[in-house]
Amino acid sequence: MRSTTSFFIIIMSLLLASCSATLPIAYTPSNLVTGTGSVSVEHFSYTAARKGNVAPNQPEKNPSGIGDIYLSDEIETLFTDAVRKELRFSGYKLTEGVPISISGTIDRFYFDWVGFSTQSIDIVVTFRVGQDGINIFSQTITSHKEAPKAPGYETEAIKSAISECIQRFLQEAQGKGTL
Repeated sequence: MRSTTSFFIIIMSLLLASCSATLPIAYTPSNLVTGTGSVSVEHFSYTAARKGNVAPNQPEKNPSGIGDIYLSDEIETLFTDAVRKELRFSGYKLTEGVPISISGTIDRFYFDWVGFSTQSIDIVVTFRVGQDGINIFSQTITSHKEAPKAPGYETEAIKSAISECIQRFLQEAQGKGTL
């Protein structure tokens, strides 16, 4: 009986190890910050993908995790588009070639689903505001979100963490008078 149980555990582990999932992320803006003026948004870069540690649409993960998680879009594109949506939602006009530009680096985009009853997402982004090509503001923003370990909650945690990063950036940049 013991060997049958061990065999079953080994087989299940092998099957789960090869599992992967692609999560569709449909980002909707939701921040409470309002602003005016014209800004341009440059493409944000995802450090882990640029270093070749993960695929462009793959969050970093806990090494103990079984299987891989992928997002329906590349993380750089997802985040850049989310910043554009939040700025537009806040009242900013998005225009190329204006003096004020926003860019950044996604330093960490980590998804951990190893916990017993929860899963978590950690995002660390360094935002930059430039004026006529000169960096006038830089801020590293972090967000940590946890969600129940059930289907559908992972996408909500990801969207919530992205939203929190962007909203905190907008508040900080406006507080410093750079937006």
